[in-house]
Amino acid sequence: SAHLAFDPKDPRYVYGTGYHGQLDEYDRETRFVRDVRPWPTVGLAEPSDKMKYRFNWSTPVITSPHDRNVIYYGGNVLFRSSDRGQSWTVVSPDLTRNDKSRQGWGGGPITNEGAGGEVYGTIYYIAESPREAGTIWVGTDDGLVQLTRDAGKTWSNVTPRDLPESLINMVEPSPHDPATAYVAVSRHKLNDNTPLLYRTTDYGKSWSRLVSGLREGEPVRVVREDPNRRGLLYAGTETGMYLSFDGGARWQSLQRNLPAVPVTDLQVRRRDLVISTEGRAFWIMDDASPLYELADSVAKAPVYLVAPRPAYRTTLGGGPDTPPPGVGKNPPNGAILRYALAKAADSTAPLTLEILDPKGAVVRSFTSAAAKYDSAGGQARPPKLPAAAGMNRFIWDLRANGIAGVPGTLSGPVPGPRVTAGSYQVRLKLGPETRTRPLEVLPDPRSTYSAEAAAGQQELLQKITADLDAIHGAARRMRSARAQVQQLIDRTRDQPAADTIARAGRALVARIDSLVGSLVNVRNRTFQDVVNYPPGINASFGALAQIVDGGDAPVTAGLRARFADLEAAWAAMRPQAEAVLGAGVAGVNALAKARGVEAVTPE
Repeated sequence: SAHLAFDPKDPRYVYGTGYHGQLDEYDRETRFVRDVRPWPTVGLAEPSDKMKYRFNWSTPVITSPHDRNVIYYGGNVLFRSSDRGQSWTVVSPDLTRNDKSRQGWGGGPITNEGAGGEVYGTIYYIAESPREAGTIWVGTDDGLVQLTRDAGKTWSNVTPRDLPESLINMVEPSPHDPATAYVAVSRHKLNDNTPLLYRTTDYGKSWSRLVSGLREGEPVRVVREDPNRRGLLYAGTETGMYLSFDGGARWQSLQRNLPAVPVTDLQVRRRDLVISTEGRAFWIMDDASPLYELADSVAKAPVYLVAPRPAYRTTLGGGPDTPPPGVGKNPPNGAILRYALAKAADSTAPLTLEILDPKGAVVRSFTSAAAKYDSAGGQARPPKLPAAAGMNRFIWDLRANGIAGVPGTLSGPVPGPRVTAGSYQVRLKLGPETRTRPLEVLPDPRSTYSAEAAAGQQELLQKITADLDAIHGAARRMRSARAQVQQLIDRTRDQPAADTIARAGRALVARIDSLVGSLVNVRNRTFQDVVNYPPGINASFGALAQIVDGGDAPVTAGLRARFADLEAAWAAMRPQAEAVLGAGVAGVNALAKARGVEAVTPE
C-alpha cells in the first residue's frame, strides 16, 4: 500500500508509507530504517473520529521537485518537513469534507475493522507543479480538489462544480503550464464506474470534462501529460491504456500488446513510456518518439522518417534469447528507427535505408528487397528492412559492415565493429522520395574514457578488420582454386599428358592446404574442436577484435604489441597467398590451356 518518495538524482534516502500513516526513512547506504512520523500512534481499532490525524490505507508522500530536501505528507491535513522528518509543520487546515457521519468505527455491527482501510476523509494524492514552486494540488478520498499557490499559507477549494462525492485518484500538474492540471476521478466505491477525467487551465477556476473515446464502465486510474509534447496525454483505466493528441478532447486506445489490466501509474522517462499495472508487472513502450510527430500529414506522406532519439553505445540491450519467467526483457540494443509508409514497398521499388557517418560516408545500408547474398561465399544474410504500409520499426545495431566468412569451415561471417559516438545521418529512400534525419550516437553514460581513447580504439579496430577481411578473402579464393584444380585433375584423367597436369595440380593443392591451414582452421567440425586443433591466424585477429570492441577503454600496450606480432605474421603469409593465387594458378592454367581445357578462376 506504500507511496515512495526520494530525490531521483541522489536516491539515498527513500520515504515509504503504509496504513495508519506509517512513514519510514530507509537509508540505502547503511540500510537503516527509522520512523519519521509527525504523530506516531498505533491506530489499530481506534475509531477515526477519535484520531488526532486521519490517514488512509495508502498515505501519500512526495518530495518537492524544486527542493528535494522538502517532504510533503498527507493525513487529513498536509505536513511539511525540510530536515528528513526530524520535525514537521502542518501547512493546511483539514482539507477534507470532514463528514462526521463517515467517521467512527471501521465496521459493524458485529465486529470492528480497525486496520486502517476504512478510515475516510483523508488526503489521497499530493502533487506540486514542476513549473511553479509552492503551487501544490491535493486530492482527497471524499472528492475535493484543493490548491495552494504559496506553499500552504492559503488554500482554495477548486473542486469541479459538477463532481459529486468521489475518490480523487490522481492530480497531474502540467509540465508545460503551471495553470493547467488534470484530475483522474473514480466513484467505484459508490458503485459508479463512469470514467471521470477533468482539466483546468486557470488554476481550478473552471474545469472541462475529458471522456470522449473512453469506454463506459471503466474508472480512470491515472492521467499524465508528456513532458516532451504539450497536449499529448496518456490515461490508464481499469482495463488498459489510452492516448490523446489534443489535450484530452479525444481519446483512442494505446493498448497494443498490453494485457487487459488496471493501469495504476505512468511516467515518461527519456522518451520511454513506463507503465505500472495491478497484478501484471511493469511495462515499457520503448521509445515513444513517433507519438510526438504523428499527425494527418504523416499518414498522407508517401514516406515519413521519424526523428530518432539518441542511441547509446552500450552492449546491454536485448538479444534474441527469451528471458526466463519473471524477468523483464531489455529493449533492443542499438538505434531504434521508425518510419511510416503510405503503402507497402514492392520489389520494383524497394525501400532502402543508409547510415552515414559524420563525414557523409555510408557505413551501413539495408533494403526491403529479397536478400541477395552468397552463403557459399561466406556472406551473412543481411537483415531485411520492413516495408509494410503504416508504421515500421528497424533496429540498427550501431555496427559497420561485417566480414564474410570462409565457406566449409567454422570461420563464419564476422560482425563489423561498433561505430564511435558522434553525429550520424539516417537516409531513407523509396523511389524518388528521400528523407534524412540526424542521429546522435552517445557514449555509454557510465564510461569515462576520452574521445582520444575512443579514436585510438576505432583506429586499431579498423586495422584488425582490414587484415581479417584480407585473410578470409585469401582463404576463400585459395579454397576455390583448390576445388577447381581437383576438378581439373579429374576431368583430364584420361587425356594425353594427364600426369603432367596431375603432378602440377597436386603440388598446388598441397601448397594451398598448407597455407590455408595456417590462415583458418579447416579441421574443426564442432565448437569443441577448438581444444583439439590449433587455430588459424584469423582466430587470433578475431579474438583481438572482440577484446578491443568489447568495452569502452583505452587500447592497452599489450593489445598493440599483440596486434603488431599478428600483423607481422600475416605480412609474411600474404606474399605466399598472392604467389599461390598468381604464379601458382597461372602455371596450372598454362598446362590446361595448352590442352584446350577450361582454366582455374579463383573466386
